[in-house]
Amino acid sequence: MTAQKSGRTTMPLKILSTGAAVPARCVTSSELDRRFYKPDGYVQRRSGIEHRFHITDDVSQAQLAGMALTGALQRQQIAPESIDLLISAAAIGIQAVPYTAAHILKISDLPQHIANFDINNNCIGFMTTLEMAACLLNQGVYRRIAIVAADLASSGLNWNDEESALIFSDGAACAIVEKAMAAVVFCRFYWKPILKG
Repeated sequence: MTAQKSGRTTMPLKILSTGAAVPARCVTSSELDRRFYKPDGYVQRRSGIEHRFHITDDVSQAQLAGMALTGALQRQQIAPESIDLLISAAAIGIQAVPYTAAHILKISDLPQHIANFDINNNCIGFMTTLEMAACLLNQGVYRRIAIVAADLASSGLNWNDEESALIFSDGAACAIVEKAMAAVVFCRFYWKPILKG
């Protein structure tokens, strides 16, 4: 018996820069110990997380995404006008219409006329979007793409369910990508740790 090839081709993709953003409010595991009336150290032992970040009312999902995007542009001094597509890869968007990418574009320094859309694929949305971006870049449809994901898990947490309430956090990440010259993936990662344990 011989294994059949899938027929899928790996397309070259170059990650030029990355950026990340977290809300200002840091929620420690000790704080959650008190909230859940647990002994000191319980939440950190159970979750493995020292602290996580939760959004406050003065910062929106789009603003958090915009901070990650700005960070990625500034880190490698990428000109905003060199971006010709913006994709939002948030698991949960701001709203259905207009979609999340439109909100992010509006507050960003990117050219306001560029194409933009959402890919909502829950936990694997960022990887799905990277694959889509590779297809578009290698077909020559776009030259440089900004992928941004911003999710606010804390706004929908069930505080009666420890399995989720102890681990989920809020944050945003951005990757700016273009077509690579060789059939390999070149990556320069600059992720800041969002969860630390």
